[in-house]
Amino acid sequence: MTLMEYERCRKYHQYVRYLSEHLGVSVDMKTVNSFCSPAQYAQLIHSKLDQLFDNSSQKRKTIREMKLYATMHIVSEKHFDWMKSNRRIACFAWFWIFSKPSLEQRKLNLTNNNTAASNAIPSFLTEEILGQYSSDVDFEALKKHQIKTSGEKNVKLNDRTNVNDVSALDTHEVITVSHSANGMNFERLTPVYDSKESYVLSLMKEIDSFSCDVNEKISIINELYHSWVNTFNEFPLPFSWIDLDEEENVYWLWNYMYKGYVGCDVQPATSRQMKDFAVATFDCWNGWSAEQAVIMNVKDGDFTPGREMSKQEFLVRARNSWIQKRHRDKKSKDSSGIKLTAQSKKKLMSLHKATGIESNVLLKSFIDEAWKKMTSDGKE
Repeated sequence: MTLMEYERCRKYHQYVRYLSEHLGVSVDMKTVNSFCSPAQYAQLIHSKLDQLFDNSSQKRKTIREMKLYATMHIVSEKHFDWMKSNRRIACFAWFWIFSKPSLEQRKLNLTNNNTAASNAIPSFLTEEILGQYSSDVDFEALKKHQIKTSGEKNVKLNDRTNVNDVSALDTHEVITVSHSANGMNFERLTPVYDSKESYVLSLMKEIDSFSCDVNEKISIINELYHSWVNTFNEFPLPFSWIDLDEEENVYWLWNYMYKGYVGCDVQPATSRQMKDFAVATFDCWNGWSAEQAVIMNVKDGDFTPGREMSKQEFLVRARNSWIQKRHRDKKSKDSSGIKLTAQSKKKLMSLHKATGIESNVLLKSFIDEAWKKMTSDGKE
């Protein structure tokens, strides 16, 4: 998604809020929050305007009102630029904004159907103020985006599911202690499309909807930035000991985190997003609760539950478990795989050290190359 599309989506999202709050238009905000392109917003806005008004002059006047409303609620794009550096930062920021309990109170009090109590135009939208905007502002742009909707489909993601699967756990334990990461409110985290841009856009729209002025919203963003800096300084590469570009490894970490009471209660759409969610959960985690620490055999004399100490303890346990798993896997392969001579093993290890490539990957490449040569010779 380009920068221009970012800005339009945020602006059009505020247009929809204006229609809902001040003109009493019934809008399914759950559907709106899943939009990922200006064209989707444009189609909805035009359909609602067509239902409300019979002529274009009334529509243009309402669009001017919507633009002013959006200007009063949107923080400048530059305050979000640092979040777009990489997927880890983007997903951390998204998790932080949505899972921080204190920020939930900043949300505007909208009903499920988002129907406003009054159809009256707000008093601040005077004719003098509206006159500052040209009569056709955004009208043609909305039309163009509406045309683009042909052939464009709304992305449907996996429904959010509860990862607290009771099948492998004692019933009493599930009732009393959650496997979800402590200090995070996963209820407000609705899955978005698997992209860095979607994380940031969703976060932008959330901050835009806070019931406070722009300066206070900027203060919240600054608090988020300092939280990220502290998190990165504490644990710059928490999972450097495991290759999370391998799908199988991501699933192992996801399950280990759940069993270790650092679970993420949001269902990812892809393995790449699962990696994002796992790392973001660790980054935002407040450490084990007292109840979780008891189950994890964390004793007061040896260890004090808390954010930083819990993270250190968890990483030590996770890394040890991973090493043990790799050792078991290696023994299993050695017992059922090809037997190499001591000299061949020595040569393979030398190649591994020289290239940094895993032994099994090296063997596979040698076999593939030999097979390729054999089959090509056969064709000749």
